[in-house]
Formats: sequence, C-alpha cells, structure tokens
Amino acid sequence: WKVWPVIFVNRIVVGDPSIWRVGLLHRLIMFWATISFFPLSVLALIAYVRLEAIAAAADPSHARVMYAIILIGFSAALGGACLAWVLARTMVDPLRRLEQAMADVQAGDLDVRVAVGSHDEIGALELGFNEMTERIARGYQALETKNRELAQALDKLAYLEAVKRGLGRFVPDTVRRLIEEN
Repeated sequence: WKVWPVIFVNRIVVGDPSIWRVGLLHRLIMFWATISFFPLSVLALIAYVRLEAIAAAADPSHARVMYAIILIGFSAALGGACLAWVLARTMVDPLRRLEQAMADVQAGDLDVRVAVGSHDEIGALELGFNEMTERIARGYQALETKNRELAQALDKLAYLEAVKRGLGRFVPDTVRRLIEEN
C-alpha cells in the first residue's frame, strides 16, 4: 500500500480524473477472484485432466468423482461470489451514501446527515460524520450570530460618531473632552 505515495510524490491523487479509481467493490471482486475463483478453477481443471488421463470412461466411478470435483469447485466459486457480493454491498452502499453526503457538505449544505446503519467501523464513521457536520453547523451559526452582533455594534458606533460630530458644533471643547473621557 506504500506504492501510491511513491508513484505520486508531487501529485494530488484525490479528485484527479486521469487516475483510475479502484473502488471497494472492485477490490473485493479481485480479492474473491484471487482467493476463490482462480484456485478452484485450476483445481477443477487439474482434476478433469488427470481423471481424463486415467481413462475415466473405463471406470464410471472416476467420472463421478471428476464431475463431483468440478461441481464442488463451481459451487464454491459461485458461493464465494455471492458472499463477496453481499459483503461488498454491506460495505459499499453506506460508503457511497457517506461520500454523497460529503459532497453535499462541500457544496455548502451543512444540514445533511447520514443514517447510522450499523455498530461497526462504518457505523462509527457515519456517526462521526454526523457529529462533525453538527459541530460545523453550530460553529457557522455562532459565527453568523457574532457577525450580526458586530454589524449592530458598528451601526451604533457610526450613529454615536455622527451624534458626536453633530454635538461638536454646539458643545464647547471642555464638555466634549469630558464626554470622550467617560
């Protein structure tokens, strides 16, 4: 896994359309093919070739063994494919929802939340995302409140400055200095 940073030393990998993104579903399918489909296919092919060489036609039990091995290999590969698909769906779907919610937050929607669907690492990630967006939304709201208060204070200050300039025409300098000191 240390290969990507070495290959892309001075390049940002995330969001670059020229770099092929290998998703989790594709990685699980490649993993299934590597540990299940290819070895079982080779095993079934070897069994077929060896039993054919022994002349399976001469003994019907050899043919049954050969077909049983091929059937077991095919069934195991199919079962592995089903398990890989179910596993991929349980991992990929929540991550895609989280990725979409993240895109919504990047677009400025701070009210987006993700349904927490499990108590595993993905559920913890969803819960953390929800807490993070909640804190960001509260911080943004507090900042907006402070900005409004600051704008009101600046308006009051501008009004007081205008009053001070207006009073300057009518109030002597000594009284003006007393007002400025207090």
